[in-house]
Amino acid sequence: MKQYFDFKTINDLSKMQILLKEFSLQMDKIGLRSLSLRKVKLVIEELFANIIKYGYRDMKESIIELKVIPNRKSLRIEICDNGIPFDPTLIREHTVANSVEDLKIGGLGLIIVRKSCRRMKYKRYDNKNFLSLTVAVCFENKEN
Repeated sequence: MKQYFDFKTINDLSKMQILLKEFSLQMDKIGLRSLSLRKVKLVIEELFANIIKYGYRDMKESIIELKVIPNRKSLRIEICDNGIPFDPTLIREHTVANSVEDLKIGGLGLIIVRKSCRRMKYKRYDNKNFLSLTVAVCFENKEN
């Protein structure tokens, strides 16, 4: 499996559904199982929502790039944006709440992302955020 997929969108939440639909079509072509697809879409959706909501306070239109590299049992996801610097690997986990009412708002999506990933690396270079994730997935028994 040597192919990769490159998706680009602008930093507008209304465009995210188009990106997720195209991503789903491409992953279906290579046989990504539906449970894995849902997990990866949740990861991508959470990361893109955070990038768009918090990374572009000036609201200037900008491109966010998503690259997906399939491997035998995982997908490597690379996201590049030129929003404000933010390293999601530094987010600490919330302490366990006793009830739903005790849960703190904010940061829970990133915790879900981190728990869904085998690896997460971040670097800032040339005024851009580069985030690389590895997510374990399952493929249908197809020749790819």
